Amino acid sequence: MGRKWGEGHFAAWLRQGHKEIAQALPATPQSIRVVEEPGLAGNPTPQEVYQDKSEESSYDKWLNHRAHEAARESQPPEQGLER
Repeated sequence: MGRKWGEGHFAAWLRQGHKEIAQALPATPQSIRVVEEPGLAGNPTPQEVYQDKSEESSYDKWLNHRAHEAARESQPPEQGLER
């Protein structure tokens, strides 16, 4: 049985809140830097990022197709042998 959707969200939310509070309590406003927790909604895990990067996007496929077409169009047409 697979993991349920949002199974680790609550734990990630608690870790995120702990990090923010730990930084905010002793800090001055200029030194606060929020550390985002992977696994929260909208913040992908490193595995999800790698999977997305490893797959060729439709835009990349379109660019490669256009590059091949442009290279083919730039070649002069072949002329037959004259007798």
